[in-house]
Amino acid sequence: MRIIIYDNSGHPFQVQLSRALAAKGHNVLHLYSASFQTPKGNLCKLESDPKTFNIKGISLPSKFEKYSFIKRWQQENLFGELVNEEISEFNPDIVLASNVPLDTLRHVQSFCNKNKVKFVFWVQDFYGIAIRNILKKKLSFLGDLIGYYYINVEKKLLNKSNHIVLITKHFSDVLRMMNVNNNPIY
Repeated sequence: MRIIIYDNSGHPFQVQLSRALAAKGHNVLHLYSASFQTPKGNLCKLESDPKTFNIKGISLPSKFEKYSFIKRWQQENLFGELVNEEISEFNPDIVLASNVPLDTLRHVQSFCNKNKVKFVFWVQDFYGIAIRNILKKKLSFLGDLIGYYYINVEKKLLNKSNHIVLITKHFSDVLRMMNVNNNPIY
């Protein structure tokens, strides 16, 4: 299979999974955000890596504006377009997305659905709930409304996914609370 694992954060476990899938003979492209600053795994191609494994960091044309709501929203939408260019070029059978902001993920999932590429949503965190909790404290009622918008975006993304991977069975309770009808894998 041709597989893209897109872990926006570039965490260690996801890149290990990419390497393991490539070692089993799959063509794997591991994508991550080179613009998002967070602890990262080994994101360099190693001599021991299979020839079927490639890795690529995607960069924004300007510094990532983590604390500017409007600028961050614009950059996350742009990032979706940049990821879709990579998906189009690689032409995978499946895309597994992890740690991806919801605005970016909307673009990626939509592109996959339009191009008949299977889409797997790896749930590391529930972004909609986190956004609601943070913005409600900062913006009161307006933050609550924005948060509910993102909870609904996440719910739609989860329901439109071909598969969902949860990092813990405890997340099943959250899926039920959100009325997600898609059965997860643990």
